[in-house]
Amino acid sequence: MKTKLLCPLALSALFILLPNVGFSQFSVESQLRNRLELRNGYQKLAAQNDTAAFFISQRTRLGVIYNTSTLKIKIVPQDVRVWGSEQLATTAGVNGNPASFDLYEGVGEVRIGEEHWLAIGRQELIYDNQILLGNANWNQKGIASDAVVLKFRFNSLDIHAATSWNTLYERNSNNYFPNDRFKTLTLLWAKQKFSDTLTLSLMHITVGQTENNHSNKTHLRHTTGFFTSLNLGNFSLLGNAYYQYGKNQQATTVNAFLGHVLATYNINPFKIGIGNTYLSGDKNLNDNSDNVFNPIYMARHQYFGFMDYFRTFDTHTNRGGILDLYALAEWKPTKSLSVQNIGHIFNLAQTNHTTPNSKYLGYENDFIINYKFSDWGRAELGYLMMLPTNALKQLQNVPENKFAQFAYFQLTLTPTLFTQKQTESLSQNP
Repeated sequence: MKTKLLCPLALSALFILLPNVGFSQFSVESQLRNRLELRNGYQKLAAQNDTAAFFISQRTRLGVIYNTSTLKIKIVPQDVRVWGSEQLATTAGVNGNPASFDLYEGVGEVRIGEEHWLAIGRQELIYDNQILLGNANWNQKGIASDAVVLKFRFNSLDIHAATSWNTLYERNSNNYFPNDRFKTLTLLWAKQKFSDTLTLSLMHITVGQTENNHSNKTHLRHTTGFFTSLNLGNFSLLGNAYYQYGKNQQATTVNAFLGHVLATYNINPFKIGIGNTYLSGDKNLNDNSDNVFNPIYMARHQYFGFMDYFRTFDTHTNRGGILDLYALAEWKPTKSLSVQNIGHIFNLAQTNHTTPNSKYLGYENDFIINYKFSDWGRAELGYLMMLPTNALKQLQNVPENKFAQFAYFQLTLTPTLFTQKQTESLSQNP
């Protein structure tokens, strides 16, 4: 309740105080996203006696953004809920689950040079094509990190250095942290734009996880690799390659690999493409080596199919890893409307004594229609299905399954509620 009262008071204070200090731009942006879902085999094959799930979820965000030539502030509270999970009672009080109101972003950036910035606070870490670090936007809650980020720019070269140290509570001793989450994250990223056709970025990430929930001993897993993008008129090619090493949270030596490539050809109003994403797995579980690649904060819905069958790869593939071969076709008759179909062929990267003998897991088809009816409004309709093999049924322990399908309709409204621009009246020398 205190949080709900403090946020409106803070916003009111900004409205009152900012016109007196001089600034270049102040805006209030909103996002209301409702998604209706019919799940009948989403994330896992549906057993014969399972009943389809039907519900509506909602994300509500209100962003306050303040920019000058030397200071940027962004504050984004959000509420995420399923319709009906919190209902007003006939008398005072609330029935249902507690409200999910929290702070999605709260970050300040200070200019420290001609084009260099220091960002501190809760913020999205989005890099390249989000195959390692993204905001997981399909998830209504999204992902933001408490971090310090140094951002340097030298002409066409961008360099970012970031670090994060996570704890649960303010304590004087024994401040343990869950070992299924990252205790620390350190990032070094460099992106060079060589021309309008070629871009290359290098990335190194070190994440630390505690040995268990009652230990502060932290083991470090390192990931190093690159992302490149090549655009030659109608043809484009992008790819990622990352090697992972160090120790996992059980202190086992890590030796894993992730590779991704996508080639597309565009002939308006059509675009076609083929690609594959490979995430290594374990062939031998007894060789004291961890070969399952941990994709850190990958935008998981963007990769390995929109049915989201493969999210936690050590459990969802029995440490076998995954290979996704896919083809896409898109028709865009207008700037506002696009129709896309993506077909996925899934295989295990490796088999071991806990996986099925066959690597082939099945075929998934994702059919998506997007319609942007305004600068502030977008509608999305999707129908997805999975045709599993016996290997996938064995992997998920669903021997008798129903036809696996998932349908949704999503409406996103993002109007800017208020904007004010003003010539700065105070000296802004860094």
